[in-house]
Amino acid sequence: MTIELIMDWPASGKTTACLQKIRQIKSANPLAAVQVLVPDSLQLHAFQKRIAYPSGSLGTKVNTFSQFARWILEKDLSGKIIIPLSLNRQIVRESIHRVQAAGKLLYYSDVWNSAGFSKVITEAFSVLEKNRISPDQLKAAVQSQQEIEISLVYQEYQKILSERGWISPAGMINAAAAIMEEKPNQLAHIALLIIDGFDNFDQDQLQFIRIFKRITEKICITLPGSLKSEEKDQLINRRFLRSLEMIQEVLNPQISSGTAESSIYLPDMLRHIIENIFKQRPEIRTDQTFSAAKSLFLLEAGTQEDEVREVLRQMKSWIIREEIPISACAIFAPQLDAYTPALRRISEEMEIPLNFGRKESLIESPVVKTLFSLLRLHLEGLKTNNLMNCLRFPYISSGLTQEQVTWLDTITRQLNITGGSDQWEEAWNILQKKDEKYRTKDEDGDPFPQFRNIPDNAELLLLKNGLQNFLDEITPPKEEQAVVLWIAWLKDVCEKIQLQSHIQQEEESDYFALTACFEELMMEDRMFSRNKINYASFLEALTEIITAAERSAPPQLSTNAIFTGEITWARGIRFTAVAYLGFAESIFPATIAEDVILEQALQDHLRIPVSADADQSGLLIQVLSRADEKLLISRPCITEAGDEWEESLYWNAIKQVVPENLIRRIRSSILRPLSEAASEDEKEFWAVLQGDETLFADDSDNQDSTGRVHQVSDEDDSTVDLPEEFRSQRIFSSSQLETCLGCPFRYYVSHILSLEPLKKPTLEMDPQQLGSMLHRILQLTFEKTKDLSDRKIVLEQLEKACSRTFPTAPMNYQFRPSGLWIFLQNQIKNQLNQTIEKLSEISEGWLMEAAETRFGMNGLPYLHVDVDGEPLRFRGIIDRIDRNQNGNLRIIDYKIGGSHFSANDFYSGRRVQLFLYALAAADALKIGRIEEGFYWAILSAKASTLRLSSFMNPQEMDQTTTFRTLIMEKIENFYHTLKIAQFPARPIDGKCPSYCSAAAWCMHFRREDRP
Repeated sequence: MTIELIMDWPASGKTTACLQKIRQIKSANPLAAVQVLVPDSLQLHAFQKRIAYPSGSLGTKVNTFSQFARWILEKDLSGKIIIPLSLNRQIVRESIHRVQAAGKLLYYSDVWNSAGFSKVITEAFSVLEKNRISPDQLKAAVQSQQEIEISLVYQEYQKILSERGWISPAGMINAAAAIMEEKPNQLAHIALLIIDGFDNFDQDQLQFIRIFKRITEKICITLPGSLKSEEKDQLINRRFLRSLEMIQEVLNPQISSGTAESSIYLPDMLRHIIENIFKQRPEIRTDQTFSAAKSLFLLEAGTQEDEVREVLRQMKSWIIREEIPISACAIFAPQLDAYTPALRRISEEMEIPLNFGRKESLIESPVVKTLFSLLRLHLEGLKTNNLMNCLRFPYISSGLTQEQVTWLDTITRQLNITGGSDQWEEAWNILQKKDEKYRTKDEDGDPFPQFRNIPDNAELLLLKNGLQNFLDEITPPKEEQAVVLWIAWLKDVCEKIQLQSHIQQEEESDYFALTACFEELMMEDRMFSRNKINYASFLEALTEIITAAERSAPPQLSTNAIFTGEITWARGIRFTAVAYLGFAESIFPATIAEDVILEQALQDHLRIPVSADADQSGLLIQVLSRADEKLLISRPCITEAGDEWEESLYWNAIKQVVPENLIRRIRSSILRPLSEAASEDEKEFWAVLQGDETLFADDSDNQDSTGRVHQVSDEDDSTVDLPEEFRSQRIFSSSQLETCLGCPFRYYVSHILSLEPLKKPTLEMDPQQLGSMLHRILQLTFEKTKDLSDRKIVLEQLEKACSRTFPTAPMNYQFRPSGLWIFLQNQIKNQLNQTIEKLSEISEGWLMEAAETRFGMNGLPYLHVDVDGEPLRFRGIIDRIDRNQNGNLRIIDYKIGGSHFSANDFYSGRRVQLFLYALAAADALKIGRIEEGFYWAILSAKASTLRLSSFMNPQEMDQTTTFRTLIMEKIENFYHTLKIAQFPARPIDGKCPSYCSAAAWCMHFRREDRP
């Protein structure tokens, strides 16, 4: 029997040589048994695909080491059981507990009972088992106290496995090798054993191969790397030579020369990189004479999201324009989890299907995620966001209607319910005691949007009981109990929420896998009893099992999607076009922390090989050889904080040996032709962002038959169908007028579609509630005090108004006070004292005529304005009207802030409320001549510089042509916008208020800098 080792650089034909050997044997004897072992399921599918074409390899079996070892163990009748990962972790925890109970854990005395400690211990034991390290060997090698304690736990761990006849997942290959050594005749004779795709081996794998000598005529092993004297010392070859030493020590193979063709089957530029990277004296290319521009692409993008977008755009271009099959494309990334959200989101936008090439954990199933969100509610203190999500999940029947859930969500936002049953109880008390007379309203007299649908007390009671019933159904028992009782409780919860009945047909496998996990946990408990445990421990144990379980079979490489995976998965599989993300500092190569359990000195003493993660230079050479035609390598240039992101060592090494003009640096802000847009959304965004029709000349969608480009108009899609009676029957307000003048599209969204953004929970009151309360206090203050010059009486009335308002404010204005409420009351009172002082200073000679004066409501006349023979009606509430000794009037409109309003605010249409109210006082209420008016900032105690008197002729007062002409111009503009029913997004000065209802999606949205 001979063992042949084929060693050459990646992409030099090693696998092809193996396939030829298989076909040679099969041509002589079609029934000859051939066994192929590969590192993982991805390479397994790739090898199976290659061996199927051309035919003639029927009967060749392809497995991983673990699959083959499991088959041997299951065939043997020794009675040993291969335990699942979850039970293995439980044994590790039990081993730790036993050593701690014996008083032998000193170094780890503070962490021995943590989940993190048991996790790293489990991983360390897996490394020891794979490298055939016995407890005695580890005991002889340890020196420090921490190593001694690890050795004691490992000894206890192996003792438990041995006593119960169990085999750990990491010990399967060793156990299978032992059976083969004891019973060499148990397996049929194998004509050829191929071990392909590995760049390093664990000791259990090498011993497994060694035992195969007895039943195998020939063994062929492939290994990347080079034995040429001029290449031996290269950094990228170091890892492979270490693997060669281990192979030679255990197997003593015959190293074949020339079996592979020793020429790299790659485009010229890619071959050039592999042959020269990390050489002391590399050959540096300075031109692109050998089709470099068609095979190698180096891309520098902005952020990681920009990087993903550009890579997917390039991939889509190759697939569509160069007709590369989508299944022949792949994207790899180090730290894939960091890129996955952007990959999923942007690929969906661009309509590029991605095939994330490994099995997903069952914990990622939407069904399971839903259930665990529900199960964690009480452990996390009934957090409001999580609770609302659970009530809306399509897999859960809560007993509440969607309208009731919406009410609950409104209540949480209004009363700042962050979580906990106490906050809910307090909220119910506030809502059921509210006084409708003082319900929070806007300056036009309407309830604020979030309060318009608050139900009455009867409905509130139904809401309260419905929510409580739902929470009672999912509340876990407080006492500790056996696992079997916890599973029974959980199954009962699943029935109450009707989980199974809401599952789609394609998700049934996830549900059955979930119930299988329930049974597995009970089986484990019978095999290794946990006694009684609390709810948190039960959920932790169940999470471990579900995390280890898999959703479905791994996707095949031939599926109609771009294969996407971790960069370490790229070894041994090939594609026509490959893209690699993340060649930036700290991403690839990544910073590798030293093992906290098995320190490097101990690993060296035990001769444990260096892991692939710790030696990434060997991975780099394999990464560079995965593309048959096109290779794209990208890196982000900007961190999330906006700082420059340095290029990685590997990026710099590649850059040193290729032409400089191969590197493309792309920023999201650069102007680009629409033909490069990879989605309709992106195309539309670019068109609006650039706004220059000359840039779109190559875009056929925007051209007519003459080739002329159509300019995109803001008004093309803004015309709506309004009924004729809309203007005559609608009652308008000053805020509607200002909104439409400020931005017609915002008016359309807020007042025609009636769409409002959801209110975010805030501490204490939001500005709307605070403004309403301040208005109420000032109204009560001035009800019996019309003379502002008598400050003592005014301040006494203010004290009474505050004492009357503050105690019932949480109920009347519907907010849940925090511990700062008492301090906020004092702060408000002090600010109101100051505002009254300052208002008194400018009120000499003025007496209050009326406060909270309404027009157009409560039976009072509307303000009628005729425009083109058609009447418009307005309503509102004038905060304060004063009268002087001459009988003339002063209009004051309270604002929380904004004392710096200027004349330009009126001319632009930003602030016209004061003028509309003056017109209403004169024409609708007919209470006298208007002499003055201004906005008053309550909290800063200042009058605005915008004053009515500056727009009026003192001799004519309210009859002045100037004043009426100006406000009528604004009303006419409003009327004509409604008449033509066009509502383009045209904010004043191109800036928008942050609270605009369309802020989340309007492409014109630009936050206003001013308050």
